[in-house]
Amino acid sequence: MFSAEGRHGCANPTSKDQEWEAEELGAELLLPLAAAYKAARERRTDEQVADLFDVNLPVARWRMNGTGARIVAQRAAAKRAKSGRSR
Repeated sequence: MFSAEGRHGCANPTSKDQEWEAEELGAELLLPLAAAYKAARERRTDEQVADLFDVNLPVARWRMNGTGARIVAQRAAAKRAKSGRSR
């Protein structure tokens, strides 16, 4: 988002924390954390996630990487494999 002066971000941010919180809320609304985890468990690509949630590729990539969803999914799969359980 651009302010009236053409700067990136909020027009009148009161703090960097509030701006970060607003970005996180927007990200959660576009691609919820639980959905990112599910997409990672299903081994969806960033392109598939973008199509599924109707967001652009950089947003899908940012959310999938920023949430750590793929790391969580990989660790869970390794733990299941170690214990001999399948998905």
